[in-house]
Amino acid sequence: MKKMEIIVLTGFLSLFILHPGFSQTPHYSTQKYGVAVVSGLGMPIMALSHWYKSAPQVGIQAVYQYRKNVEICFEFHYQHFTHGSIEKRKFQWLVDDQFYASPKASAHMIWNDFIISVRQFYSRKSFQLLGKSIIPYSVFGTGLYNYVHHVSGLIYPGQPRQPIDLNFLMEPVSDRRVAWGATAGAGLEMPVAQRIKAHVQLNYHAIIGYMRPFEDWGFSEITPIQFLSVRMGVLFWF
Repeated sequence: MKKMEIIVLTGFLSLFILHPGFSQTPHYSTQKYGVAVVSGLGMPIMALSHWYKSAPQVGIQAVYQYRKNVEICFEFHYQHFTHGSIEKRKFQWLVDDQFYASPKASAHMIWNDFIISVRQFYSRKSFQLLGKSIIPYSVFGTGLYNYVHHVSGLIYPGQPRQPIDLNFLMEPVSDRRVAWGATAGAGLEMPVAQRIKAHVQLNYHAIIGYMRPFEDWGFSEITPIQFLSVRMGVLFWF
């Protein structure tokens, strides 16, 4: 985890743990329905981390309390990875064996997802931290991940004769797919008031998607696509 991600996560925990409005209310509530707003970071892992760094993530969730310690969540999130590392990569032109960068290269990836997940709370494993009641939970779910990967401005590497034309560019590539995926993770719930809960959650995501290779720049095909998300959220029951 990079320095910025550690700072953000530490800030999330400090904000909720030290907030003076915390109460000692249990997890379950007489209300059945809730709405949450969340924000955090999406963190590419495995092969996707060769392309992109972490990016902000925002979302909204509708929550239904199914049983005393079980919630069903209908989630929507958005994140935008920018400045893919291919923008600074060079390719080796086979005609003269020299390496060339593409000054006009641009790469970004937009994600939208719709996930149905289940939170299982462990009220008996709740603990006190600085006098506050913290309730751990696990979460798992599945849903649809819509992503658009756009790459443009790359010099065409298949030119057959010298000198190389630095203005001869590949056609822009825009891969748009809707793919099934799954998520699993863990979190902490911290009561703020009778009808307000705060959450910190870490999730792993695996998407049965595909990213085409750019072998001249050292990028292989990617499948599945994987990333982590760390989020904080405030849940309002009504």
